[in-house]
Amino acid sequence: MIGADCGIDVGRLLPVLVAMCLALLIFGFGYNLITEKAEKTGFIRGYTSLFVVGGVAVTVAATAVVNYAFAVITAVAFVFSGTPMIVGSMVRHKREELCQLQQAREEARHGDSPKKVASEL
Repeated sequence: MIGADCGIDVGRLLPVLVAMCLALLIFGFGYNLITEKAEKTGFIRGYTSLFVVGGVAVTVAATAVVNYAFAVITAVAFVFSGTPMIVGSMVRHKREELCQLQQAREEARHGDSPKKVASEL
């Protein structure tokens, strides 16, 4: 079985794991504050997935303290599983922006928005 006996001394590794988890917890609180500010300003509107990538990258990098090869394999796995979500998120955001732009053009052309006219009926 893969990894069944990988020669890791759990007793020696435990303090490293505890320190890593505490560091990641502190990072998580700080990163959440940064993300919250970016959301309030609208800075990350439509690009939240990139902030997620940042958090995942830090977490995967932290695992390199335990095992570099495992961290690299995990990073590659996240690239393959996450890229479609990131691209999809950006495409959906751009579609929404284009739809809003088209709606603004229609409003400018006709004076009243279709939603406003419909709500008055």
